[in-house]
Amino acid sequence: PARVATVSEDALDGFAFAAAGVGGASRDGCGSKNSVDWSRELAPAGGSAAAAAASLGLRTSRDFRASLSSRYASPEASVAAECAPAPNSTTDEAQDQEKDVFVIPELPYGQRLTVNICTTWGDQHYVGLTGLELFDEQGRCITVRNPSAQVSANPRSVNDLQGYGADPRTADKLVDGCHNTCSDMHSWLAPFARGQLHTVDVQLDGPVRLGMLRVWNYNKSRVHAARGARHVNVALDERV
Repeated sequence: PARVATVSEDALDGFAFAAAGVGGASRDGCGSKNSVDWSRELAPAGGSAAAAAASLGLRTSRDFRASLSSRYASPEASVAAECAPAPNSTTDEAQDQEKDVFVIPELPYGQRLTVNICTTWGDQHYVGLTGLELFDEQGRCITVRNPSAQVSANPRSVNDLQGYGADPRTADKLVDGCHNTCSDMHSWLAPFARGQLHTVDVQLDGPVRLGMLRVWNYNKSRVHAARGARHVNVALDERV
């Protein structure tokens, strides 16, 4: 890293700049309230302010003082200048920011709801839910006529694993109306692998205008609560 010498503005004329090994020194060896930070080797020990100015391509020590003062007397101004966008890039950056803005749609309309679970609350092997509650724009609960046929998941459930086969924790339980529960009879549990898709699809009876979605997390026990969903993506008719 560059070695820093602290130079008093009122001691520039005739001052010997020796950046090597110098820190916080003025002509009398003390700091100055008007001192500024200099992060560059200006001239060997024994040089003058005029020599230092010449090394920077400046004609006089007065030019040198003006340059030093304008560049380092106001750190805030220097930072602002460095962070300011190029004049010709303002329009492009504004357009890029508009593209990055994500707007949550109000009352989206559709028939197929897809919930993709990206992460859990810590469990690395299983993910689960106890319910999905859907409400229309009037606040009325949206029901599903045939959950076994209209609700599916990928992975389906823990029944996909070896050693299982008749576990009751299947996806159709997510819309059975019993959500505030610890019971296996009213929850869904499936294998989890980070970076893979873990989706729940609900095919509604018909197109609806969705007013609210409430997700109930897996709640079998305090320890098993880590299997609940943490980050999810929700789409209605494949529109996020």
